[in-house]
Parts: sequence; structure tokens; C-alpha cells
Amino acid sequence: NGNTLLTSVKIHWQLNGGPVTTITYTNTIPVNTGVPNSNAANIFLANVTFNTAANVFKVWTSDPNGVLDVIPADDTLNISLRAALNGTYTIGGTSPDFANVEQAVDDLNALGVCGPVVFNIRPGTYTSTKALTIRNFTGSSAVNKVVFQSENGSASSVAINWAGGSSTANAHALGFADASYITIKNVTINSTGASYAYSLNFTGSSSNDSIVGCVLNVPNSTNYYHQNIYASVGSSNENIVIMNNEINNGYFGIYWNGSSSVGTRNINVSGNTFNNFYYYGTYFYYVNGWKFNNNVLNARSTAGYGMTMYNYLTPSVPQPFECNGNKIYGINPSYGAAMYIYYPHG
Repeated sequence: NGNTLLTSVKIHWQLNGGPVTTITYTNTIPVNTGVPNSNAANIFLANVTFNTAANVFKVWTSDPNGVLDVIPADDTLNISLRAALNGTYTIGGTSPDFANVEQAVDDLNALGVCGPVVFNIRPGTYTSTKALTIRNFTGSSAVNKVVFQSENGSASSVAINWAGGSSTANAHALGFADASYITIKNVTINSTGASYAYSLNFTGSSSNDSIVGCVLNVPNSTNYYHQNIYASVGSSNENIVIMNNEINNGYFGIYWNGSSSVGTRNINVSGNTFNNFYYYGTYFYYVNGWKFNNNVLNARSTAGYGMTMYNYLTPSVPQPFECNGNKIYGINPSYGAAMYIYYPHG
């Protein structure tokens, strides 16, 4: 960032503590004009193969314009890089790729993907040290989908536990924050915080995500903030599938509050069993495109509503609305109704 054109510089680099290679660069690098990257240059060092272990690079410069650099403190870069994820990985058990689910989620967020990824979770209980959140990682696409699933296909064999919820921000055992093309399949998720507990939390603009064949548990209580599946107020998620799950306890089985401008587009809640909810089996707010088919809702005697949907939206392109084949038991008629649908569109 000096005031003189750079016409030559030596670039030294080292990989994993090995030999030092030096390149002399003689193309002119202009003075910084205040525009981002106006004084940047792309310099090829070498082709490097990335495996599962990190590659540690040290890169530094010397002799700018053939003279001694009198301010060398900002001339060195140390960075550790790993390959993006691609293929099938194991979690837990003997000689796994990842010791636990938390490590796998952290690497997914940090490294992204460069192809489809499957995490096979071996039988066991995986207790997290934090609320796990899958974010908008690099490489996610309709081709590069990510699946977390029990290796043996049995939800009862894998438990993902979180007990530390102290607010709505960290109530979830597993969260989706602008995360897309994720499938969670055949696992049990337990969120047991005394004051705040969500099994799953959707925020931002998560899309094309699926929860299939899972068992979701929050405490058996009367606490409003015990909700198995929660989508935060104003979220604009779309193309969400919640299918063939067992959803137990909570004030709500599902609380889904979409954006008041566009709503949640195309949510499919089908084939699930909701057990022992305190007041609402499901509560949907601002939805455009909604399927609620072949679910069974078994309420506590205190429950007021099995399925509730407030739409209020007047979408420019209404999406299909379906509600078929559901069975709702145990609703207290003094409080509400088995089904309450307000302003449906589609």
C-alpha cells in the first residue's frame, strides 16, 4: 500500500515446513487507488494436492524493487487450508472420519463442499458442546447435496443431544441458517434445555431441506419455548420437507412463522406422528404453498388445537394448498378445534 509502483519482488513460499521456493515477480503492480484489489496481483505458486489433512502454507516477500524492505512486519502470510468435502464420511465408531456430529458440522461450515456429501453416523449418543448450526457453506447446490443419516438406517441407534439452551438463540440441537440442500435422515434429536429447547431451528432463507424418518424430542412440559421444530419470525424459507417423523412433547410440535411479505413457499408436512403436545400440534403463519397430509396428531388433554394455519398472505402466484388424510385425537373441545385454517390460498 505504498506510493511507488512495484516493478519487481521476490516471493518465498513453504508447504508444511518443507523446502523454501523463491519466485521473482517482475510484472508491475500499481499503487492502491482506493478501489478494492486495485493493487493486487494473482501469482501462481504451484499445483498442490489436498487430502483430508490440512496443508500449512507460509508465504512471504522480500526485496521490493530490488531494495531492502524496511517494514517487513506485514510481509508474511501463514495459512492452513484443507480440501472441501466430497463423498462419504463416517461419524463415530472405530476409526471414523469425524469423532462426533459437532466436528462434522464445523468442518462442513468451514470447508464447504465440492461434490455430494453423505455423513453416515454410527450408533451412539453424540452430546454437543454448543447449539449446532448448519450455515450457508460454499458449494451447496441441487447437485452437491448433503445428507446426515444413521449408518444402519435406524433412528433409535443415533441420538444427537443438546441440553444447554439458555435463550432462543441457542435453544436448538440443530439449526439451519440460510442452509440449503440438507437432508437429516433416520436419527433421534433431543433438546432438553429447561427454559429453551428446540430440536430444529430454521432461520433466514434456508431452502430445499428435508427432515425424514427422525425422532424429535423436547421436554414434556407447559413451557412456551419448548418447540420441536421452530422457524423464526420473518424467515423466508422455501421447499421444506418434514416427512415420516415422530415428533414428541413440547408446547408446539411445529411453530413456523414465515415472512409477512413472501411467506414460506412450499412446505410439505406429511406422514408424521405428533405425540403429547401441550397446546398446538402445528402452528403455521404466513405460508404460500402448503401440504399437510396423512399426519397423526395425539394431543395431551390440555391441547387446544391440532393443526393451525394463519395465512393472511395474498400472494401474486398462489401455490397449491393440500390438507388430506390427517387424524387428530385428544383435543380439548373447551379450548379450540382439531383444525383451524384462516385465509387459505391456492
